[in-house]
Amino acid sequence: MGIDTITDFQSNRDIILLDKDTFTAITTAAGGDIGNEFATVTSSPRTSDAIIVYNSSTGDLFYNPNGSAAGFGDGGRFAILSGNPTLTADNFQIG
Repeated sequence: MGIDTITDFQSNRDIILLDKDTFTAITTAAGGDIGNEFATVTSSPRTSDAIIVYNSSTGDLFYNPNGSAAGFGDGGRFAILSGNPTLTADNFQIG
């Protein structure tokens, strides 16, 4: 998995599409709301049990298939959002 840089994300109109073939730990059905599988933190993403974790202080977006277990397993940082925009579960779509 590479790290994408998103330079012009606007929370009020853009989405991030997550492919279930890549983000296999997500249990939300395609087209569903990732709700409780997403969290925003301002420190280490390892402090969250969520599968998709956004650090609003750095703009880093992480895939955390291990939940609160040590490390990210097969996951890790997969995107950087320039300007640290606000993200919510509504900014994601499962495909």
